[in-house]
Amino acid sequence: TLDRAELGMKEVEEGGKNVNSTFQQIKNTAVGNFIAQQFSNALSSLKQLIVQSEQLAITQEKAELKVEQLVQTTGKAAGFTAQQLKDEASRLQTLTTFGDEEILDLTSRLLTFKSIQGDIFKGVQKLALDTGEIFGSAESAILQYGKAFEDPRTGLTMLRRVGVSFTDQQKEQIFALQDSNRLYDAQAMLLKMLQGQMGGVAERMAKSNSGELQQFYNRWGDTQEVI
Repeated sequence: TLDRAELGMKEVEEGGKNVNSTFQQIKNTAVGNFIAQQFSNALSSLKQLIVQSEQLAITQEKAELKVEQLVQTTGKAAGFTAQQLKDEASRLQTLTTFGDEEILDLTSRLLTFKSIQGDIFKGVQKLALDTGEIFGSAESAILQYGKAFEDPRTGLTMLRRVGVSFTDQQKEQIFALQDSNRLYDAQAMLLKMLQGQMGGVAERMAKSNSGELQQFYNRWGDTQEVI
């Protein structure tokens, strides 16, 4: 009877060892699977980051190349070098919620209007960002402004498409300057009128909570471009 009891105890002990061994194997396998899964997740995230960084870098490069080509094609009609326009886009990014690649895209569109130059060019750029914040499309605004500033007499009516209108007296003043070959003065008057209606909106939006968050994303995007 004692021998049988001892034998039974040994069988229990052996069974316990087997259970412990099996449990340890399961534990090791679970830990291994967890580590493998975490590594796989990290690798997948890294791949996504690399792909996203490449896409951002390509978008930035295309935007810069378009500006460089148009500066050359137009004979630097706007009065700026490509590098100066890139620097201006970077500056506007710090003041608004728009990324510099978006601003460069607007810049390239505005460069096709060769009579818009100097401070007027910069003013129209910024005005398009203000309008974009209000009406949701800086791209549409820059084209309508380009047409209006290039030829106010035929272009002012188009500005209604971006929510802008003028009194008959205002239009007559602008037309009188244009007809007397003072296009720059007509453009300056037009710019001042438009700034009085919507100027400063883009900068104000950048100071909101959502605006500051968007600026953070823009800075992070710039970082990704060089990863």
